[in-house]
Amino acid sequence: MELLMKPNVEASELKAIEALLKECIIIEMNSAVKKQAILNGRRFRMKLADSIVLAAAQINNIPLLTADAEFKKASKDNNDVLLYIP
Repeated sequence: MELLMKPNVEASELKAIEALLKECIIIEMNSAVKKQAILNGRRFRMKLADSIVLAAAQINNIPLLTADAEFKKASKDNNDVLLYIP
């Protein structure tokens, strides 16, 4: 959803984003993800949206690759958080 919120997106770029999103797996936010998100928010002092993303990855045992420096706090304790800082 965040990709689709980007302002001034050209039609070709929007089409590429939509094609990418069709290949993604949607992870439901269940009670385990909610509980972990709260713990992440408290522990790492993360914004709610970031703590939910991290929790979804943790609960589903999925490595998280991000360029968001906000996750640097969590990557110190978690080998499954991979930061890409260009």
